[in-house]
Formats: sequence, structure tokens, C-alpha cells
Amino acid sequence: MSAPTTTDCNQDAARAHGSSLQRLVIQPFYDVDGIQIFCGDNREILPMLADADLLCTDPPYGIFKDSDASGVMFGKPTIYCDDKSAAEWDKRPDADTLKLAMSKCGKRIVWGGNYLADILGACKGPLVWNKLTGSNSYADDEMAWSDVVGTMRIFPHR
Repeated sequence: MSAPTTTDCNQDAARAHGSSLQRLVIQPFYDVDGIQIFCGDNREILPMLADADLLCTDPPYGIFKDSDASGVMFGKPTIYCDDKSAAEWDKRPDADTLKLAMSKCGKRIVWGGNYLADILGACKGPLVWNKLTGSNSYADDEMAWSDVVGTMRIFPHR
């Protein structure tokens, strides 16, 4: 892992998110062969990162917003993460944050892009993961908005 880097914070972004930090040390969670992964709130980290070759993200889709307080949707319990119901953690990214992330990368893959089409716009080359899950109540496929390929691609994998 590389040494932590100190980066000047984008002052407008810092003010927008209630932070007065002028300098912040950012250390990647993973840093091998030019691939870096940062763990944290993307609204705080994104303004400080340099441009990248690829954004591959799987943000919350906001599909559990209609579940009730007990975490039940369509008569079935929803998934829990860190002792929170899906309705609590499944918050769609705001348009400004998603657009900032996309502006910092040459190519983009956004899983769940079908739920974020109002922000992302049309897609000529979506990626589809055929999960080969068989007969159950889970989705058969996952879709990603992408500008990496020029036409739809389907990847079957369990």
C-alpha cells in the first residue's frame, strides 16, 4: 500500500457538505498495480480525487423506499445491512454527486443504471448480468448503464 497522500480539498464541495477542512489525508483501502479503492463517503472523497480511467459503481437504487417501517416490502422481509432495514440504507445518490463521479472518469459503468435513468440518460451499450439464479423471487438479471461498449452485452454467470 502506498503512503497516504495529502490533497487540497475542493472548497466549494467542502462547503456544500458542511466541511471546513482545507487539507485531508486520503489513504486507499486497496492500492495494487495502479488500482486504488477508497472506503468512505463518496461525497467527501470525490472532490479530492484525481481523474481516473474507469468508474465502476453499484450505488443504492432507492427501490426499497416503499417498504414499511418493519422492513417488509410486497409481503417479504427486506435485506438488512449493519442492523438497518433496506429502506434506511437504500438511498439513491443525488444527481450532483453521481454527475461529479462520472465527470472524473473517462469510462463509466453504473450498476442499477435502470433505476437511475433520470440522472444518467439514455445508454447505447448497457451491460446485463444474467445471474442464472433459477426459480426464486430474486431478479434474473442486473443491468448496468455503461459507455464502455457500443452495444448491449449480456454476461451469463452464477
